[in-house]
Amino acid sequence: MAETSNRTQKVERFVPETPRQFSLQRIDKAEAPVVIGDGRCQIGSVDGCSLRIADDPRVSRFHCEVVVEKGQALVKDLDSSNGTFVDGLQVREAYLKDGSMIRLGPEATVRFRLLEERSELQLSRSPAFGTLIGDSVAMRICFAQLEKMAASTKPVLIEGETGTGKTVTAEAIHASANRPDAPFVSLDCGALSEADLETSLFGKVEPRRISAFEEAQGGTLVLEEVGELSPALQLRLLPVLEKGELRRQGSTAVVPVKCRILCTTRGDLRTRVNDGRFKIELYYRLAVLRVQLPPLRERPEDIPQLVDYHLRASALKDEEAAPLKEPMFIERLQAASWPGNVRELFNHLERSAVMQSALAPNQSQKRVSVSVTDARKTYAEARRGALERFEEGYVLGVLRLHNGNVSEAARHAGIDRAYLHRLIKRHGI
Repeated sequence: MAETSNRTQKVERFVPETPRQFSLQRIDKAEAPVVIGDGRCQIGSVDGCSLRIADDPRVSRFHCEVVVEKGQALVKDLDSSNGTFVDGLQVREAYLKDGSMIRLGPEATVRFRLLEERSELQLSRSPAFGTLIGDSVAMRICFAQLEKMAASTKPVLIEGETGTGKTVTAEAIHASANRPDAPFVSLDCGALSEADLETSLFGKVEPRRISAFEEAQGGTLVLEEVGELSPALQLRLLPVLEKGELRRQGSTAVVPVKCRILCTTRGDLRTRVNDGRFKIELYYRLAVLRVQLPPLRERPEDIPQLVDYHLRASALKDEEAAPLKEPMFIERLQAASWPGNVRELFNHLERSAVMQSALAPNQSQKRVSVSVTDARKTYAEARRGALERFEEGYVLGVLRLHNGNVSEAARHAGIDRAYLHRLIKRHGI
């Protein structure tokens, strides 16, 4: 794709499709409403939440999140200890209507109200940021945020599902903000043993090993899947971020370090804070700036542009690329859910190129949709078949989303792990 200069990109105001503002009013304590102007807020017991409920110990640190976009309001429970309830029903995610009551745990209750005022969103003028591409509203909003973040030196937490381009985003922030020769160091916190990760992070005296912070001096250090850090390493990391200095293993000498920290996570660190797996002090140090990369299923309009970019990058001959540009093939790609996101889409294009055929997306990539049911069957038979198709499609999708990790998939789905195992066995997955 053509190179773009993100350092100088301007941002424009965008009025259509902007989210309506909303208010949250705690009614169990008769408090004044809080007006939310950016379409998104956190509710919880700690500083940094848009609506803070500090007087009820049954409210989790990050209890739930309310998001208003595309004309709909959605509340998402953040793996809270005592649950989120909407109009009396416990939910993991639920759409809200004007006047809905959100209860956090057994008592704290908040009224949700949609306001007529709309917020102003900022859209980038560019359909790209580095090698990230997309002309959808979701990506233009994302690029506008990234352009501002690149001009800062503050830590950035990059969130997104597997395959959405978190590492590519970190590279683009670095390239846009630094000299071409500034070091860029990436460390995968989920791929190393704790001992190897500790050595990589903090260095060692004997045998001599400099730390990742020193390697990245004057540049950027990326901590991939930072949520996988153990509590012990989280504690060691805090003073490095606070004071800009570290001690190598086996030494008491202080080594000054200065580099920009970018972190990635495919999970929600706030849920790890809630259950004690991630230190809240470290979260606040790393999440000074946050950006959420949208999944591919939420921006199918970007797929033609992504296909064109990948085919040109693959340097395919015209006759090889032609079947992969056919409108019918593109429509099939846009109708798929892509649990592996852009990475999975590109892998599918590569398979299609090798096989010299416009392969249809796999069954597990197809979106679950309501289809016409055979009315010749009894209601019970038709219902049982529809449920089986839904179960199989959902289990395949949630397992792919969490790379086959049954525990994580069950937690995401809000069901018991043993029950998920039974569904896996039932459908021969």
